[in-house]
Amino acid sequence: MSSLETKSVEYIPPLKNTFPKPRGCLFRFFWIFIIIMLVFIGLIFGRQWYDSILIRIDHNQAVHSDASVVKTGIHSQIQPTVTLVYKLHNGKKVRVIADAEEYSKFINQQVSLLEKARKQLHTKTEKQLHIALTSTFDTMRERINRFADWYFAY
Repeated sequence: MSSLETKSVEYIPPLKNTFPKPRGCLFRFFWIFIIIMLVFIGLIFGRQWYDSILIRIDHNQAVHSDASVVKTGIHSQIQPTVTLVYKLHNGKKVRVIADAEEYSKFINQQVSLLEKARKQLHTKTEKQLHIALTSTFDTMRERINRFADWYFAY
């Protein structure tokens, strides 16, 4: 043979391009449009579905809230009253029907009078307690000072 040697070489096909082909701008806008429409439809029908579930739950309850209001302009001409029952000294029960507004005024006056009397009693009691405690502890003040001097000197 000749000085050149020939070798047989096997054919290796080129690697396939595994990267996706670049798509056009129109294809991307199409998918964005589809996603926006799905979200829009989902929001519209999702809200209706949610509202219908809430209404169904409300109407399936034994008692559901009624928001209806009737306005006629008619008002009661009878004054509200209060029935009072109390015992007399001989044990006999007496029932009296009183005007609710007058009764309320009377109760408020009595409450304010009782509150005023309570404050006066509190200040009087406080003064008496201060006088009683002062006279009790005045005799001990000198002994306390002597005890403190003895204790700290010890």
